Amino acid sequence: MNGEDPQERPEQIRNIISGLERYNPQAADILEAYLTQQCEEKFTDCASNRALLKLYVLMRPLRTQFQLVLYDESFLYA
Repeated sequence: MNGEDPQERPEQIRNIISGLERYNPQAADILEAYLTQQCEEKFTDCASNRALLKLYVLMRPLRTQFQLVLYDESFLYA
């Protein structure tokens, strides 16, 4: 298993983390759902988790308590 470029990574996630979409606050919802998938299916995608962490840093005032809990979880995987 390669945490940097796992074969489980969907094309939509690949497009987000490789383009300007990674700075779109709406991408956080998609990346959060993907993080949940990673936890459920027991694999890691470090690049997508780093992109989510960066979004959290940029959007910190906009995030809810639930999303900040996911921030801690995604940090463990990044």
